[in-house]
Amino acid sequence: MTLRLVAVTVLTALILIATLAGLDLSAAREVLAQAELRWFLGLILAFTGSHSFRSVRLGRLCAASSGETTAPLSFLQLLSVNAVGFLAINVVPLRLGELLRPYLLQRAGVPLGRAMAAIVVERVLDMAMLLVLLLGLGWVVELPREGILIGTVDVVAAGQRLAGATTLLGVLAGAALVGFGPAVEARLGAGSRAGEFLRRFRDGWARLVADPVEALRLMALTAVTWACTVTAVGFALAAFPGVPTGIGPAWTYWTVVISVTLVTPTPGFLGAYEAAGVAALWLYGVGGSLARTVAVAFHVAQFGYVFALGWFFLVREGLGWGDLFRRPPAPSSGG
Repeated sequence: MTLRLVAVTVLTALILIATLAGLDLSAAREVLAQAELRWFLGLILAFTGSHSFRSVRLGRLCAASSGETTAPLSFLQLLSVNAVGFLAINVVPLRLGELLRPYLLQRAGVPLGRAMAAIVVERVLDMAMLLVLLLGLGWVVELPREGILIGTVDVVAAGQRLAGATTLLGVLAGAALVGFGPAVEARLGAGSRAGEFLRRFRDGWARLVADPVEALRLMALTAVTWACTVTAVGFALAAFPGVPTGIGPAWTYWTVVISVTLVTPTPGFLGAYEAAGVAALWLYGVGGSLARTVAVAFHVAQFGYVFALGWFFLVREGLGWGDLFRRPPAPSSGG
């Protein structure tokens, strides 16, 4: 684990150096001196709203996975799971930090099968929301004929393919679990650990199919969660004179950033995040030091928020920095 932590730290430092190498520091200082930092208060509030709604959704998903109507965990516990989990996602390469959240839910008393189902369904909902944003991107900004290129990759097309495939596979996998799960469970043995895991995993999908009202609630929570994040982007853009504001630029900026970081999940999303921000602002005629400074400043603000919130709950839960990189232990019981 120590070698892995050192390797990730060194890699992150190298990417950070490469990211900042092309930034004119004197020009960046001038841009920052003109920024209206009061707008970042709105960014913090909007990010807090996003994490709050995401935690409410996670609670409903955990409850739905066992047929319950109320969340088995308190709001503070759910916020803690998401805060520490998203800190791990931001510092562990290839989004492998996502594996930490099911373990944190299990640590809080949620059976592992139910926890895994909740996280998988959550990600399918998020990918569906990203697909909606990508498909609507042409309505809020005029896209170049060749697409938005970073290197040789059209990140909008790549994001559409990835989000669409993930959503479709998620829905098909859920349908297969509902339809064929009982037969597989019987073959595995109802009392076996694998059979119990599969049963709890299947329960989440089965109840959503049987309860379309709950499915609509989860979709609404997903839309509100993402709306809060786009609002946070809008606040950040409003802080910099010369940068366009409104729903269109915020929608464009966040959609491009998420698409790029999905395709190239570097540690801390360094480099990819900034390149995406610059590409999004270029669509509105903003370039040079202004675009690079805005991209870096927004990334620092978001990462700072995620780091502060995650670190607070990491300490509160009695966990250490190394736990973000440690492979979660196998479940101690069948669920």
